[in-house]
Amino acid sequence: MACLFLVFIFFWTIAIFMWCSVGRSPSHFWAAFAFFFFGCGGLAAVLNDYAKSRPTLQLVVGFLASLNYFWAPFSLLIFSLYDSGWMTKKKLRHLLVLLLCAVPAISAYFVFPAIDMFKGPLPVADRIRDTQIMTIVILPYYLLVTIILLVSWLREKDRV
Repeated sequence: MACLFLVFIFFWTIAIFMWCSVGRSPSHFWAAFAFFFFGCGGLAAVLNDYAKSRPTLQLVVGFLASLNYFWAPFSLLIFSLYDSGWMTKKKLRHLLVLLLCAVPAISAYFVFPAIDMFKGPLPVADRIRDTQIMTIVILPYYLLVTIILLVSWLREKDRV
């Protein structure tokens, strides 16, 4: 439990430093959001045992966990689009790209309602199925981030 609390503090400290000290570029903004959302997972794990006896906190903890699982990868993807220079400058297209990239994260709320994590232990088959579905929902983010940053790095390497 102490390790997860340290993870939470570590990620949120990085996010705060990025928001306060680094230049105001959109890529730094989204990178800080990614660190913030990853830190929410540590906070959710720390509060998980406490929330089991307090039904009012269950939804809050479920929401914090969802920020880690669904919105942190989204933030990484937007960061990589800005950092590589691939994000469009036109406002309407920019908004369309953001909404399109958010579709997997938004759809995950329909597949995994936040309060369901407190129903009790799931059978192994259900846990495996849920993990497979979550992987299918989130995998495109990590694949796109990897491809975008790799292509960006290869282009920059060739320029030097």
